[in-house]
Amino acid sequence: MTPFSLPLWSLLEAASVEQAQAPAIIFARRRLSYAALRQQSLAYAAGLHQLGIQRGDCVAIWMNNSPMWVALVFACARIGAAVMAVNTRFRSAELGDILARSGARLLVYEPRSRTIDYTSVLQAVEPACLRDLRHVVAAGEVADVPREVCGLRVLPAASLSRPDGFAPETGSVNDGCVMFTTSGTTSKPKLVLHVQRSIAAHAQDTARALGYTVPGSVIEVVTPLCGVSGFGMPFAAIAARAPCGLSPAFDESQVIDSIDKDRVTHIHA
Repeated sequence: MTPFSLPLWSLLEAASVEQAQAPAIIFARRRLSYAALRQQSLAYAAGLHQLGIQRGDCVAIWMNNSPMWVALVFACARIGAAVMAVNTRFRSAELGDILARSGARLLVYEPRSRTIDYTSVLQAVEPACLRDLRHVVAAGEVADVPREVCGLRVLPAASLSRPDGFAPETGSVNDGCVMFTTSGTTSKPKLVLHVQRSIAAHAQDTARALGYTVPGSVIEVVTPLCGVSGFGMPFAAIAARAPCGLSPAFDESQVIDSIDKDRVTHIHA
């Protein structure tokens, strides 16, 4: 295949073969290798497959930056499902509208952040907007995970990971990969679907154009993965085999500390 006709999953496969133990993601002072990220993605793909998520389905992700965010994108890409990137600033009306129009079958969300109770926001969504939703997975502290939300049983993130499970690699270059919302000037935001081919090609183009491929490069991502500007950076870093630091949300002291300790060479503000 040419570089412009690769499924997204192949970027991680190649990196895990070439530099298995090299750091792929740096998060909370911990380093996740390419091999570990691949195994985590496979475990999530198996969990999604076991819950009935199939090629062409939509999985909504509504949480702050984390390795799980990146692993879930690769997991969905492997089985041919698309990710609906939900803005963490959205509240009940916006969330319900996006879940309804995207036809999301599964929602992975963070029950609570530093200042926001996302479970309460989700509980206030109009029931009609959740007509297609079959599963809710909560990523976060066990104490914050409710048993039920909007009439659906909530699964802890650990139950989604199936290390001994299997999911067939059915995703292809032309399968939907990720949906974003436009800012829009009229009516409701539009949903824009990108296919795996375009995301993989963009990752490789970005890595070359921004110099990620220069030996010793370290990328720090502080913008949200739920937005276009933040989303592409981890995948470009993986395409370049450059470590990628993630911050849950922008915190200037934390970012300065990461720049110093991780010897960051690239940051996008």
